[in-house]
Amino acid sequence: MKRLLPLAVFPSVQIAAFVGAGLTWRETPWLAAGLFALAVLALDLTVHIFLHECIHATRPEGMPWAGCFALTLAGGLPFDGYRLHHYNHHKNDNGPGDWSTTWTWDAAGGRRPRRRIAYVLGWPASLARARAAVRAEAKAGLISAGLQRRLRFEKILLVLAIAGIAAADWRWALGYVAMTYGGWALVSLHNFGQHLPIEGQEAATSFESRLYNALLFNNGLHAEHHAEPAKPWFEMTPDPAHPRARAPHLVAAFRAVGSR
Repeated sequence: MKRLLPLAVFPSVQIAAFVGAGLTWRETPWLAAGLFALAVLALDLTVHIFLHECIHATRPEGMPWAGCFALTLAGGLPFDGYRLHHYNHHKNDNGPGDWSTTWTWDAAGGRRPRRRIAYVLGWPASLARARAAVRAEAKAGLISAGLQRRLRFEKILLVLAIAGIAAADWRWALGYVAMTYGGWALVSLHNFGQHLPIEGQEAATSFESRLYNALLFNNGLHAEHHAEPAKPWFEMTPDPAHPRARAPHLVAAFRAVGSR
């Protein structure tokens, strides 16, 4: 509880901003636009901070189904799909087997940087490739039957939830889908900034600002997290041996050299 409860501020802000945007768009569209933008940004932080910590703080078998369903609705995508995706990320560490790698690999093992715009806006295509890889791992017996079953239920729940919202008001459903797309585009941009495709650089960098990490629960210490992924956020400390980013990862992604 100590590990997760403070981080729930991000999905709380996300939900409140989304609802506020839906309630104010007729009378004050400028306010609704601002609240919607806040909801999109909060979804990025929900994923990178809250859902991320939920993955590392719980075992797949130990997470209650109701909790997984709630996290699925908060993130807009099946929570256990994100869990498998993140496990793959740590296993392959931005290498050729990483479903979210910021590099493009050829058959000979060479690589070139992914184009930033395609990486960010084309995240559904990357998601489709990851889903195909998950299905292949499931057929090979690498994913437990229980986790596969729960993942299917999360997908069904998400479809039913969106359908239910659309039945009540299609505009709210469209807004939820738009928030999900925009939020995960920021998630992709955030990840791009954490793993800039620069030759000679390690897979992950850290942003060491004390204020930033105090406000975002040490989210900036990404290289340290890769070194010790099981360590709770409140035990993370800067390690000068790891490479440093000069700006927060979302900003660093915009400054990436040679990645249009």
